[in-house]
Amino acid sequence: MRFLSLLICLISYPAFSLELSLEPAIRTYPVSTSAEATLAEETVFWGEDNIQNPEKFYQFGYIRQKLAIAAHGKAEASFQFAPISILEFSASYSRTSRFYETKPFDCSQYFCKGNVDRTAVGVRLALAAAGFQGLLAHSESKISNGDDSKRMIDESEVLWTNPGFDTLRSSSVYISKTGTPFGVFARKARYLRAQVGNEAAYFVLRHKMEDVSYALGVGRYASDFSVPELSVYASVIWNFTINGKKSVALF
Repeated sequence: MRFLSLLICLISYPAFSLELSLEPAIRTYPVSTSAEATLAEETVFWGEDNIQNPEKFYQFGYIRQKLAIAAHGKAEASFQFAPISILEFSASYSRTSRFYETKPFDCSQYFCKGNVDRTAVGVRLALAAAGFQGLLAHSESKISNGDDSKRMIDESEVLWTNPGFDTLRSSSVYISKTGTPFGVFARKARYLRAQVGNEAAYFVLRHKMEDVSYALGVGRYASDFSVPELSVYASVIWNFTINGKKSVALF
């Protein structure tokens, strides 16, 4: 009953939005498929009148809370805080209950199946100048399983980590010409204890129709365990607004 009362109060708040999103995705190299469902709650805490103003679009702040469940066994809770709309700080916790083996690693030698915990903090910054727009992102996440006997496999990064725990540091940049669907995305990640990493760069096409967003990327992927090769990824995101107010987040 307390939860229901809180939910009714939040939905009645004029700057509150509640969204459900579904995101299937596929990548050809290294091969991976995923499907994720997210429930997000967002509240604008200042500057709501500036959201629709082209000259003051960045002059508002919001908080965003999310719960996500992925088909590969991950459950995640995250919190984002944006003091202004173009700058966002985040923190998250997730647990993945892995019931599968991760190729191309030999799971008799590495920790593949079982529970893996992640805690992460990150920051994202959106910029625009001279007819271009961009997004810079940086994050650090600790992965752990409490087992010091084997190196762990990170199925998302397709890397192994130090036994017990390790820290992943990743940075990315996305740049596109304002008003066009084309852009360039690059990302680099590395485990600090294990000293292994990967990198990727893609030409990206993005398109949005009503509540559906599409993305297609063609580029190059390489890691300490794989040679540089052509990589293609595709994703679709369906967003469903539950209380009639759409998200104002730029990210």
